[in-house]
Amino acid sequence: MRNLNSGNFWKAAVLASVFLTASAFAAAAKEDRDVVYKPLKFGGVQEFGSIVEGVVANDAGIVSSANPRLRYEWVDHFGTFLSEEVIVDKRLNLQVGLGGVFEFPKPEHVIPKYGSSMYKMFFVGPSVAKAVYTFGNLEKPVFTLGGGLFPYKYNTDAVDLGEYLFRTTPYPATIFTGGLLFVNDNAAYLQGLHARLQLGDLTVDGLLATETSLPPLYDWSLGIVADYQIANGLMDVGAGVNFKRLIQVKPSKTQREIQQNAYFIRNGKNYYGDVGYYKAQKDFYAATGDSVRAASYQSIVDSVNFWMSSSNPTHIQQSELNYYTPAGVILMARASLDLKKIISINLGDAPFKIFTEAAILGWKDYPIFYEDKWKRAPVMMGIHLPTFGLLDQLTLQFEYFNSPWSNNTYNLGAQNVAVPYLPAGAEPLFSKNTYNDVTQHDNNAWVVLLRRQLYPHLNLSAQFARDHMRTVGTNWFYGGRLEPSEVLYRNSNWYWMAQLGWSL
Repeated sequence: MRNLNSGNFWKAAVLASVFLTASAFAAAAKEDRDVVYKPLKFGGVQEFGSIVEGVVANDAGIVSSANPRLRYEWVDHFGTFLSEEVIVDKRLNLQVGLGGVFEFPKPEHVIPKYGSSMYKMFFVGPSVAKAVYTFGNLEKPVFTLGGGLFPYKYNTDAVDLGEYLFRTTPYPATIFTGGLLFVNDNAAYLQGLHARLQLGDLTVDGLLATETSLPPLYDWSLGIVADYQIANGLMDVGAGVNFKRLIQVKPSKTQREIQQNAYFIRNGKNYYGDVGYYKAQKDFYAATGDSVRAASYQSIVDSVNFWMSSSNPTHIQQSELNYYTPAGVILMARASLDLKKIISINLGDAPFKIFTEAAILGWKDYPIFYEDKWKRAPVMMGIHLPTFGLLDQLTLQFEYFNSPWSNNTYNLGAQNVAVPYLPAGAEPLFSKNTYNDVTQHDNNAWVVLLRRQLYPHLNLSAQFARDHMRTVGTNWFYGGRLEPSEVLYRNSNWYWMAQLGWSL
């Protein structure tokens, strides 16, 4: 994949796409324009609740038992937004919006000068800034083309878990849910180009998005998402692919050629270039009294140090090193079945559907850390249950993700290295019976969402979940300033959250 990214062809292709999009808009412009201003939209959201149990990283990015635990930690988020939509000549749709979220970091930081005063964080910026042009028949448009900054959601049934194509990374395999808000924040925010082809019941989206959240920044990813409606919506099936970081603005930053990102073969076996990985395992087994395993890993430590030492005449040459990369291919498939179209009983207005989504986070396998793609394959199942008029929505979701590594972006964010988070050997938070065996106890995620309209334009939601949420922190300057690790690091961790939202 790297040979595609190393040249300037793909960069030129991006510029050409942007130029052609702008040219299409310019060519469609008229002197006497028909401009329609839609009513200004505005709204707000207040959510509050409690993280029953969780953990956050310390200032150095380390997650350990010495860190402050979140136990019944109170959470309070407030957000507001306004947006405007303009339609020009019935074909060009312009959207612009501004929003803000205000919340305290976790753990809360006391300002020393003022005693009990807490540091409050403000996140203000564009919520949408998109232009879309419709070609052909306005009543049943076949093709639209646009771009900008916009939320994108391909799985309308996923209330929290899912949407894997654009809310995950392949190497390391990580999953995100929520954002600055925990409830009803279930779309991916993309910056780039968006094309849509509509042929009857088939819809195909093409997206060329730039990376502005997780390092390495500015790389471009190409996504293709297809959706097909069967029997007038009885079934809905979809599939997609995301060529993550297909176009690398600076390949040397995307695939860093340093020891912490390298692996090599010696005597027919693969080894990681950073000896600290093996030393951590030696330390763990030495601390637990397993002298045989400790001696085995000490032997690997000595060997890797010897092979990597330039003073050794037979040391590993630069040409023998291979390097991990965060670029990869993410695959997704999903389906839903509308049971209301089968059952003739009046169940109320709430949806009654079963749905599922699965993905492979990185099709290609790499030695040592990424040897089995099926351990990078989250599977989500869900159901919208009827409530016979009591609620407008009751949704349950469950996810299974058998990854051997923690859901953590620290190494990617701190060093641009595409290796998983490797805990210290003596850290009991991650290792109990074997090294890093906490990952055997974080495979399950779940969510229960309830929603009810209290009054027109006023909705109340409640969410109970063990998902992949991250809190904001004062130590992080990438990924929306969210924690590198999911806060709910074990199956037993969870939170509850209530949200009151209003809009006009």
